[in-house]
Amino acid sequence: MIFRRLRERISRQDWLGVGIDFLILIVGVFLGLQAQDWNQSRLDRKTERDYLERLQGDFSTIVADLERCLDLYGSVADATRVVEEAVFESDPDATDADLGPALIRMTADTIPPGRSITFIEMLSSGELGLIRNAELSRALIAYDERAIENREIWRLLRDSVTRHGGSLYAGVRLDVDLERSPMVRIEDYRLEALAEDRSFRALLTILRGAAANSYELCTRQRLFASEAVELLAVSLED
Repeated sequence: MIFRRLRERISRQDWLGVGIDFLILIVGVFLGLQAQDWNQSRLDRKTERDYLERLQGDFSTIVADLERCLDLYGSVADATRVVEEAVFESDPDATDADLGPALIRMTADTIPPGRSITFIEMLSSGELGLIRNAELSRALIAYDERAIENREIWRLLRDSVTRHGGSLYAGVRLDVDLERSPMVRIEDYRLEALAEDRSFRALLTILRGAAANSYELCTRQRLFASEAVELLAVSLED
């Protein structure tokens, strides 16, 4: 309609009317673009908040999993000391009730928590830029890199333990029942056979070292995850 009116005014050489119509057109376009930008900004903020809430859920789970990892690795290190004292130092206080569970527990392992599923989704969709808090973005990227690196180091540690694990079963007989809790129990063990096996002491050293390294890895990973949790809480308050 406005274009038809413009043509009519141009044909009549009504330049004042033409100028007014052009001004109306420009203002209308400007207001339309502003409304579009405002609507897109509103949608971006909603999407950002949805991502922040999902990230908060991811990292709350990650921190809890890291706490469990730290408990397990500490338990493994303690178990290797119990076994070493009983086998090589003839600890008079060592009993079957202590030694049996320690022999099982010292080989326990768990995969460290990995990446945030929500963060991976944001990377793949190119929407990481929706997060306005630059410090939070940096913390999320730093955690992601740490999680990937820790998984790789954990695999190397696990492979090292696997290569030396055979000496444990030379002097220990396990009973496994999948319908029982715990599924694995020590049926019998021979301290003499374990003490005479040179590779068994090496296994204990490797297990303790792997547990200590894994503990340190998870401690650092927890620091990165905790920083992300704190920054997420700040961003959600804004």
